Amino acid sequence: MSVTTSALREHAPREAQTPVAEAPPASPARPRFRQRRSTQVFAGLTALAAVGALGAWVIGRGKESTDDAQVEGRVVSISPRVAGQVEKVLVIDNQQVKQGELLVQLDTRDLDAKLASARADVESAKANLASAQVNLKLTRANSEASLRQARGGLTMASSGVQATRSALAQARAEVDAAGAADRLAQADWVRAQELAKAGAIARADIDARRARAEQARAALEQARARLASTEANLTSSGGGLTTAQGRLAAAETAPDQVKSAEVAVQAAQARLDQAQAAYDLAALNRSYAEVRAPVDGVVSRRTVEQGQLVAPERPMMALVPLQDVWVVANFKE
Repeated sequence: MSVTTSALREHAPREAQTPVAEAPPASPARPRFRQRRSTQVFAGLTALAAVGALGAWVIGRGKESTDDAQVEGRVVSISPRVAGQVEKVLVIDNQQVKQGELLVQLDTRDLDAKLASARADVESAKANLASAQVNLKLTRANSEASLRQARGGLTMASSGVQATRSALAQARAEVDAAGAADRLAQADWVRAQELAKAGAIARADIDARRARAEQARAALEQARARLASTEANLTSSGGGLTTAQGRLAAAETAPDQVKSAEVAVQAAQARLDQAQAAYDLAALNRSYAEVRAPVDGVVSRRTVEQGQLVAPERPMMALVPLQDVWVVANFKE
Protein backbone atom coordinates (compact mmCIF):
# COMPACT_ATOMS: atom_id res chain seq x y z
CA MET A 1 0.00 0.00 0.00
CA SER A 2 1.34 3.11 -1.01
CA VAL A 3 1.26 6.09 1.09
CA THR A 4 1.55 9.48 -0.35
CA THR A 5 3.92 11.92 0.91
CA SER A 6 1.22 14.34 1.79
CA ALA A 7 -0.35 11.84 3.91
CA LEU A 8 2.80 11.10 5.72
CA ARG A 9 3.11 14.77 6.40
CA GLU A 10 -0.37 14.86 7.81
CA HIS A 11 0.17 11.93 10.15
CA ALA A 12 3.62 12.78 11.30
CA PRO A 13 3.87 13.96 14.83
CA ARG A 14 4.03 17.75 15.25
CA GLU A 15 7.13 17.61 17.26
CA ALA A 16 8.96 16.03 14.34
CA GLN A 17 7.93 18.73 11.86
CA THR A 18 10.62 21.35 11.17
CA PRO A 19 9.24 24.81 10.66
CA VAL A 20 10.15 26.56 7.34
CA ALA A 21 11.33 30.23 7.66
CA GLU A 22 9.53 32.73 5.48
CA ALA A 23 10.95 36.16 4.11
CA PRO A 24 9.93 39.04 6.29
CA PRO A 25 7.75 41.70 4.64
CA ALA A 26 9.32 45.01 3.44
CA SER A 27 9.61 47.57 6.15
CA PRO A 28 7.56 50.73 5.42
CA ALA A 29 9.94 53.05 7.45
CA ARG A 30 12.80 53.41 4.80
CA PRO A 31 10.65 54.81 1.99
CA ARG A 32 9.19 57.32 4.35
CA PHE A 33 12.71 58.49 5.35
CA ARG A 34 13.76 58.96 1.74
CA GLN A 35 10.66 60.91 0.94
CA ARG A 36 11.14 63.17 3.95
CA ARG A 37 14.82 63.84 2.98
CA SER A 38 13.95 64.79 -0.61
CA THR A 39 11.35 67.18 0.68
CA GLN A 40 13.91 68.85 2.95
CA VAL A 41 16.50 69.20 0.14
CA PHE A 42 13.91 70.71 -2.18
CA ALA A 43 12.83 73.13 0.52
CA GLY A 44 16.45 74.13 1.17
CA LEU A 45 17.16 74.72 -2.50
CA THR A 46 14.00 76.72 -2.80
CA ALA A 47 15.00 78.86 0.19
CA LEU A 48 18.52 79.29 -1.17
CA ALA A 49 17.18 80.35 -4.55
CA ALA A 50 14.85 82.79 -2.85
CA VAL A 51 17.73 84.25 -0.81
CA GLY A 52 19.93 84.48 -3.94
CA ALA A 53 17.17 86.17 -5.88
CA LEU A 54 16.57 88.59 -3.02
CA GLY A 55 20.32 89.36 -2.77
CA ALA A 56 20.61 89.88 -6.53
CA TRP A 57 17.59 92.19 -6.41
CA VAL A 58 19.09 94.19 -3.53
CA ILE A 59 22.55 94.40 -5.15
CA GLY A 60 21.31 95.12 -8.65
CA ARG A 61 18.54 97.50 -7.66
CA GLY A 62 18.86 100.68 -9.81
CA LYS A 63 21.36 99.03 -12.17
CA GLU A 64 21.08 97.82 -15.75
CA SER A 65 22.57 94.73 -17.31
CA THR A 66 23.25 93.83 -20.91
CA ASP A 67 25.10 91.28 -23.03
CA ASP A 68 25.96 93.90 -25.71
CA ALA A 69 29.01 95.69 -24.20
CA GLN A 70 32.72 96.17 -24.89
CA VAL A 71 35.72 97.62 -23.08
CA GLU A 72 37.40 100.62 -24.69
CA GLY A 73 40.31 102.86 -23.73
CA ARG A 74 42.51 105.68 -24.98
CA VAL A 75 45.35 104.79 -27.31
CA VAL A 76 48.53 106.87 -27.12
CA SER A 77 50.32 106.96 -30.45
CA ILE A 78 54.13 106.88 -30.15
CA SER A 79 56.04 108.73 -32.88
CA PRO A 80 59.62 110.08 -32.93
CA ARG A 81 60.07 113.84 -32.52
CA VAL A 82 62.98 113.80 -35.00
CA ALA A 83 63.75 111.79 -38.12
CA GLY A 84 66.49 109.21 -37.87
CA GLN A 85 67.54 105.58 -38.05
CA VAL A 86 66.50 103.14 -35.33
CA GLU A 87 69.43 101.80 -33.36
CA LYS A 88 67.58 99.71 -30.77
CA VAL A 89 63.99 98.60 -30.12
CA LEU A 90 63.61 97.71 -26.45
CA VAL A 91 59.96 96.57 -26.23
CA ILE A 92 57.63 94.03 -27.83
CA ASP A 93 53.87 93.86 -28.30
CA ASN A 94 51.74 93.40 -25.16
CA GLN A 95 54.63 94.39 -22.89
CA GLN A 96 53.73 96.57 -19.93
CA VAL A 97 55.90 99.67 -19.57
CA LYS A 98 56.17 102.47 -17.04
CA GLN A 99 56.14 106.18 -17.74
CA GLY A 100 59.62 107.37 -18.77
CA GLU A 101 60.81 103.89 -19.76
CA LEU A 102 63.01 103.81 -22.89
CA LEU A 103 61.13 102.31 -25.86
CA VAL A 104 63.26 103.08 -28.92
CA GLN A 105 66.84 104.41 -29.28
CA LEU A 106 67.71 106.34 -32.46
CA ASP A 107 71.18 106.80 -33.97
CA THR A 108 72.61 110.02 -32.46
CA ARG A 109 75.70 110.65 -34.61
CA ASP A 110 74.10 113.32 -36.81
CA LEU A 111 72.46 114.94 -33.81
CA ASP A 112 75.76 114.94 -31.89
CA ALA A 113 77.50 116.69 -34.80
CA LYS A 114 74.80 119.36 -34.95
CA LEU A 115 75.03 119.82 -31.19
CA ALA A 116 78.82 120.27 -31.38
CA SER A 117 78.44 122.83 -34.18
CA ALA A 118 75.85 124.75 -32.18
CA ARG A 119 78.16 124.71 -29.14
CA ALA A 120 80.99 126.18 -31.25
CA ASP A 121 78.67 128.91 -32.52
CA VAL A 122 77.81 129.78 -28.93
CA GLU A 123 81.48 130.08 -27.98
CA SER A 124 82.18 132.27 -31.04
CA ALA A 125 79.24 134.50 -30.20
CA LYS A 126 80.49 134.83 -26.62
CA ALA A 127 83.92 135.92 -27.90
CA ASN A 128 82.35 138.49 -30.23
CA LEU A 129 80.27 139.85 -27.38
CA ALA A 130 83.34 140.18 -25.15
CA SER A 131 85.20 141.99 -27.94
CA ALA A 132 82.30 144.36 -28.50
CA GLN A 133 82.10 145.12 -24.78
CA VAL A 134 85.84 145.90 -24.64
CA ASN A 135 85.51 148.11 -27.73
CA LEU A 136 82.65 149.96 -26.07
CA LYS A 137 84.76 150.58 -22.98
CA LEU A 138 87.69 151.85 -25.07
CA THR A 139 85.42 154.02 -27.18
CA ARG A 140 84.00 155.68 -24.13
CA ALA A 141 87.46 156.34 -22.67
CA ASN A 142 89.02 157.48 -25.96
CA SER A 143 86.05 159.63 -26.84
CA GLU A 144 86.26 161.56 -23.61
CA ALA A 145 90.04 161.96 -23.93
CA SER A 146 89.79 162.98 -27.59
CA LEU A 147 87.14 165.55 -26.78
CA ARG A 148 89.25 167.09 -24.04
CA GLN A 149 92.34 167.06 -26.26
CA ALA A 150 90.48 168.61 -29.18
CA ARG A 151 89.10 171.35 -27.00
CA GLY A 152 92.59 172.06 -25.64
CA GLY A 153 94.03 172.06 -29.15
CA LEU A 154 91.41 174.52 -30.32
CA THR A 155 92.19 176.80 -27.42
CA MET A 156 95.91 176.66 -28.22
CA ALA A 157 95.29 177.26 -31.90
CA SER A 158 93.06 180.22 -31.12
CA SER A 159 95.70 181.62 -28.80
CA GLY A 160 98.36 181.08 -31.46
CA VAL A 161 96.30 182.93 -34.03
CA GLN A 162 95.80 185.83 -31.65
CA ALA A 163 99.53 185.93 -30.85
CA THR A 164 100.41 185.81 -34.53
CA ARG A 165 98.02 188.61 -35.30
CA SER A 166 99.62 190.72 -32.57
CA ALA A 167 103.08 189.89 -33.94
CA LEU A 168 101.87 190.81 -37.39
CA ALA A 169 100.73 194.21 -36.17
CA GLN A 170 104.06 194.68 -34.47
CA ALA A 171 105.94 193.62 -37.60
CA ARG A 172 103.98 196.07 -39.68
CA ALA A 173 104.78 198.83 -37.23
CA GLU A 174 108.45 197.88 -37.34
CA VAL A 175 108.35 198.00 -41.13
CA ASP A 176 106.82 201.42 -40.99
CA ALA A 177 109.45 202.60 -38.51
CA ALA A 178 112.27 201.02 -40.48
CA GLY A 179 110.92 202.61 -43.63
CA ALA A 180 110.88 206.03 -42.05
CA ALA A 181 114.42 205.56 -40.76
CA ASP A 182 115.50 204.34 -44.14
CA ARG A 183 114.02 207.29 -45.91
CA LEU A 184 115.71 209.65 -43.46
CA ALA A 185 119.04 207.87 -43.81
CA GLN A 186 118.79 207.83 -47.56
CA ALA A 187 117.99 211.52 -47.68
CA ASP A 188 120.87 212.28 -45.36
CA TRP A 189 123.13 210.21 -47.58
CA VAL A 190 122.00 212.11 -50.65
CA ARG A 191 122.76 215.43 -48.99
CA ALA A 192 126.13 214.12 -47.88
CA GLN A 193 126.92 213.26 -51.46
CA GLU A 194 125.98 216.75 -52.64
CA LEU A 195 128.07 218.32 -49.89
CA ALA A 196 130.94 216.06 -50.82
CA LYS A 197 130.82 217.33 -54.37
CA ALA A 198 131.04 220.87 -53.06
CA GLY A 199 133.83 219.86 -50.68
CA ALA A 200 131.85 221.13 -47.74
CA ILE A 201 131.89 217.91 -45.73
CA ALA A 202 134.60 215.74 -44.33
CA ARG A 203 135.28 212.30 -45.73
CA ALA A 204 134.57 210.61 -42.38
CA ASP A 205 131.17 212.25 -42.18
CA ILE A 206 130.36 211.05 -45.63
CA ASP A 207 131.27 207.45 -44.72
CA ALA A 208 129.23 207.64 -41.53
CA ARG A 209 126.13 208.83 -43.38
CA ARG A 210 126.55 206.20 -46.00
CA ALA A 211 126.84 203.56 -43.27
CA ARG A 212 123.70 204.83 -41.58
CA ALA A 213 121.87 204.74 -44.89
CA GLU A 214 122.93 201.16 -45.51
CA GLN A 215 122.00 200.13 -41.96
CA ALA A 216 118.59 201.78 -42.31
CA ARG A 217 118.03 199.96 -45.59
CA ALA A 218 119.06 196.66 -43.98
CA ALA A 219 116.80 197.31 -41.01
CA LEU A 220 113.96 198.01 -43.41
CA GLU A 221 114.59 194.77 -45.28
CA GLN A 222 114.79 192.88 -41.99
CA ALA A 223 111.50 194.39 -40.80
CA ARG A 224 109.88 193.46 -44.10
CA ALA A 225 111.17 189.91 -43.75
CA ARG A 226 109.77 189.62 -40.24
CA LEU A 227 106.46 190.95 -41.53
CA ALA A 228 106.41 188.33 -44.29
CA SER A 229 107.27 185.63 -41.74
CA THR A 230 104.59 186.83 -39.37
CA GLU A 231 102.05 186.83 -42.19
CA ALA A 232 103.08 183.27 -43.06
CA ASN A 233 102.75 182.31 -39.39
CA LEU A 234 99.30 183.83 -39.35
CA THR A 235 98.32 181.70 -42.34
CA SER A 236 99.77 178.63 -40.65
CA SER A 237 98.02 179.49 -37.41
CA GLY A 238 94.81 179.88 -39.32
CA GLY A 239 95.31 176.42 -40.77
CA GLY A 240 96.09 175.06 -37.32
CA LEU A 241 92.95 176.68 -36.01
CA THR A 242 90.93 175.07 -38.79
CA THR A 243 92.53 171.70 -38.01
CA ALA A 244 91.79 172.14 -34.31
CA GLN A 245 88.21 173.00 -35.13
CA GLY A 246 87.96 169.87 -37.28
CA ARG A 247 89.39 167.73 -34.52
CA LEU A 248 86.94 169.22 -32.09
CA ALA A 249 84.09 168.53 -34.48
CA ALA A 250 85.26 164.93 -34.81
CA ALA A 251 85.67 164.59 -31.06
CA GLU A 252 82.21 165.97 -30.52
CA THR A 253 80.86 162.90 -32.34
CA ALA A 254 81.95 160.87 -29.31
CA PRO A 255 78.35 160.27 -28.17
CA ASP A 256 77.53 158.87 -31.60
CA GLN A 257 80.63 156.67 -31.49
CA VAL A 258 79.67 155.42 -28.05
CA LYS A 259 76.13 154.79 -29.29
CA SER A 260 77.50 152.85 -32.25
CA ALA A 261 79.66 150.76 -29.90
CA GLU A 262 76.63 150.13 -27.69
CA VAL A 263 74.61 149.00 -30.72
CA ALA A 264 77.48 146.66 -31.64
CA VAL A 265 77.30 145.18 -28.14
CA GLN A 266 73.55 144.72 -28.47
CA ALA A 267 74.00 143.04 -31.86
CA ALA A 268 76.65 140.73 -30.41
CA GLN A 269 74.31 139.89 -27.53
CA ALA A 270 71.52 139.13 -30.00
CA ARG A 271 73.82 136.83 -31.98
CA LEU A 272 74.77 135.09 -28.75
CA ASP A 273 71.10 134.64 -27.83
CA GLN A 274 70.41 133.26 -31.29
CA ALA A 275 73.35 130.86 -31.06
CA GLN A 276 72.23 129.78 -27.58
CA ALA A 277 68.71 129.13 -28.85
CA ALA A 278 70.11 127.04 -31.70
CA TYR A 279 72.21 125.11 -29.20
CA ASP A 280 69.20 124.51 -26.95
CA LEU A 281 67.21 123.26 -29.95
CA ALA A 282 70.06 120.95 -30.97
CA ALA A 283 70.28 119.62 -27.42
CA LEU A 284 66.51 119.11 -27.36
CA ASN A 285 66.62 117.22 -30.66
CA ARG A 286 69.46 115.15 -29.26
CA SER A 287 67.28 114.19 -26.30
CA TYR A 288 64.49 113.19 -28.72
CA ALA A 289 66.73 110.36 -29.96
CA GLU A 290 65.54 108.49 -26.86
CA VAL A 291 61.85 107.72 -27.36
CA ARG A 292 60.34 107.13 -23.91
CA ALA A 293 56.89 106.12 -22.72
CA PRO A 294 54.73 109.16 -21.95
CA VAL A 295 52.38 107.15 -19.70
CA ASP A 296 52.07 103.75 -18.07
CA GLY A 297 50.52 101.26 -20.44
CA VAL A 298 50.75 98.21 -22.65
CA VAL A 299 52.61 98.21 -25.98
CA SER A 300 50.37 97.59 -28.96
CA ARG A 301 50.64 97.70 -32.76
CA ARG A 302 54.43 97.89 -32.79
CA THR A 303 55.65 98.38 -36.36
CA VAL A 304 59.20 99.65 -35.80
CA GLU A 305 62.27 97.49 -36.31
CA GLN A 306 66.01 97.98 -35.82
CA GLY A 307 67.69 99.81 -38.72
CA GLN A 308 64.41 101.34 -39.92
CA LEU A 309 64.26 105.01 -40.93
CA VAL A 310 61.55 106.75 -38.93
CA ALA A 311 59.99 110.20 -39.06
CA PRO A 312 57.52 112.17 -36.90
CA GLU A 313 54.64 111.60 -39.31
CA ARG A 314 54.82 107.79 -38.98
CA PRO A 315 53.81 106.17 -35.66
CA MET A 316 56.07 103.40 -34.43
CA MET A 317 53.72 101.83 -31.88
CA ALA A 318 50.85 102.59 -29.53
CA LEU A 319 50.41 102.52 -25.76
CA VAL A 320 47.13 101.59 -24.09
CA PRO A 321 46.88 102.99 -20.54
CA LEU A 322 45.12 100.28 -18.51
CA GLN A 323 44.16 102.74 -15.77
CA ASP A 324 42.07 104.74 -18.25
CA VAL A 325 39.53 102.29 -19.71
CA TRP A 326 35.72 102.26 -19.79
CA VAL A 327 32.78 100.12 -20.90
CA VAL A 328 30.59 100.97 -23.87
CA ALA A 329 27.25 99.11 -23.59
CA ASN A 330 23.88 99.03 -25.35
CA PHE A 331 21.22 98.50 -22.65
CA LYS A 332 18.27 96.23 -23.13
CA GLU A 333 14.94 97.87 -23.69
